[in-house]
Amino acid sequence: MGAITCLCYVRIATSTRVTFGIVLGAVVGIGVVWRVDRSQPQPEQPSTLIDVARPPLDLVLEPSSSSVQHEPPPPPAAPFYASLFVEGATWTLPCAFGVLAEPHDTQRCHVDSVNVTAGETRARIACWFVHEPDVRDPDPAINTYVMTAKGLYIGDATGEPIFTPHPIPKSLPKRWGLEEPSYPDGDDADGMVRHDGAWCRIYEHQSLDFSFGHTQCISRHGIVGLSDREMFSTHRCGSVP
Repeated sequence: MGAITCLCYVRIATSTRVTFGIVLGAVVGIGVVWRVDRSQPQPEQPSTLIDVARPPLDLVLEPSSSSVQHEPPPPPAAPFYASLFVEGATWTLPCAFGVLAEPHDTQRCHVDSVNVTAGETRARIACWFVHEPDVRDPDPAINTYVMTAKGLYIGDATGEPIFTPHPIPKSLPKRWGLEEPSYPDGDDADGMVRHDGAWCRIYEHQSLDFSFGHTQCISRHGIVGLSDREMFSTHRCGSVP
């Protein structure tokens, strides 16, 4: 390529001497160009460097809202007394009677039916004393338990519930049962205690000549304890404080 460029600028001569000079010059030029072309190839200069290092901060990519799947929040946990509203559930409790509460009998409770409406859930629970394991008492004691958003009731959903979804512990008044009543008709008291994994509601009444009490214990497994006290005699079934 260099030799051709060199010859383009040579003027055509008419004499032999001049012609020889032109030819000699052309040969020398070709040799120079060939020597230059035979030189070692020069390394290519690096192109512009691209910094591929990690950026100082990771970029958080916001996914498209159309591709995001949102898990619904878990339903709220059912209150512990929801165990009473399972149709067919059965609980068998060992019982003791008398002043010394000696073992005597067995009481069985069975959820006969459950009825759910918009504002409440009702359960009919029958309880009887077991004399033959496979025979149900034809005339059991039946209570109707009512569950609303406020709590658990017996009979109907009026007044104060016997249990709320999240009970607050409450002890009976100090020296209860050791002091004379403050009123002629007697004093009433109630308590809420935790016992053997269950919540127990205690009702007590005492007057100058008569006293009685009732305790009911419920856990997530159902009815776990019942007791009735009249004066100095107690009827107790299951585990109660």
